[in-house]
Amino acid sequence: MKYEYLYNENNKLVHHSKAIRGAKYRMFPKAQLLYTYKKGDDRQFFTSIIQDSNPLFAGASGYGESAEHWNAKMKIVYEKKYFDTIFMQTIEFDKVEPEYNTGSKMPDLACYQNGDLVCFIEIYKTNKKSFKDIVKLQKLGLPIIEIDINNENKCTHIILPALLEANKQKYSELTTAIEKIEKKRREHIKQRHSELTKKYNQLKEKARTKFDQIKSKIDKGYRERQADIDRLSRGIHDFKIKIIKDKNRIKEANRAIKWTEKEIEKISKNARETESRKNDKIQKLTSEISRFKRETRDMGKAFTSLAKRCKIEWYCNKWIKEKNTLQNFKYWTS
Repeated sequence: MKYEYLYNENNKLVHHSKAIRGAKYRMFPKAQLLYTYKKGDDRQFFTSIIQDSNPLFAGASGYGESAEHWNAKMKIVYEKKYFDTIFMQTIEFDKVEPEYNTGSKMPDLACYQNGDLVCFIEIYKTNKKSFKDIVKLQKLGLPIIEIDINNENKCTHIILPALLEANKQKYSELTTAIEKIEKKRREHIKQRHSELTKKYNQLKEKARTKFDQIKSKIDKGYRERQADIDRLSRGIHDFKIKIIKDKNRIKEANRAIKWTEKEIEKISKNARETESRKNDKIQKLTSEISRFKRETRDMGKAFTSLAKRCKIEWYCNKWIKEKNTLQNFKYWTS
């Protein structure tokens, strides 16, 4: 097993997941930088620069501390907390410092809160504190918690302050009462959850029924509206066909009107030509009549002038008034 925690060049404790590949690390603050960090595709780990002389690869430090013991201890230093299996809660601190002088009888970890030393933590792997050690540690007047990493990190309060020691039985009774209350609370929550689930299912079923009714009504309205739309579409289609037919009829009527207009124009033209021809004939006849009148008038004037120059007896008024035959007239004028 490899070590999971080492100090970097700035004497800051680093977990291997946060380490930098190729950087140098040390076992303790201000110790020699004898370790580096390697990372591959399937694993990442700290390793010694001088592997042959490094006790890390033997699974123990130079002080006989196993990798398991080191990792359990330095995990609490790194996270500043541990889980107490007696109090059944996580205990947090402002600062946790390891005891580096393993030759002494001091516990592994010293825990501080608001700058004050509040308790010690002992990590148990192979060597338990003896009775003499416990007697000496009692003089410190602080709680000491032992964490057994061989037994799922089970905690033992090997030393408690007098107040806690005197009330240990009451604490046990209180813990039992709290467990009963917690059990009752869980049962109440479970029952309440069951009731709420039942009510939720009822409301859900009611909502589903209501939704189905609304959906059925909407579907029915949609089908009716769709039928209306279809009827309207057919009506529009029929109306369009009728419009097309009416347009065709209008076209035919326009063609008939144009043809009639052309025929009327022809008839009017023929009538105008006939009228013009009649007028020409009338004008010609009028001209002939005028010419005939003019010639008759001229002949009468000429005849009268001729009669005056001849001074014949029949010219006299008395003679003119007499009834002469045409034979007599011809005789006298010949």
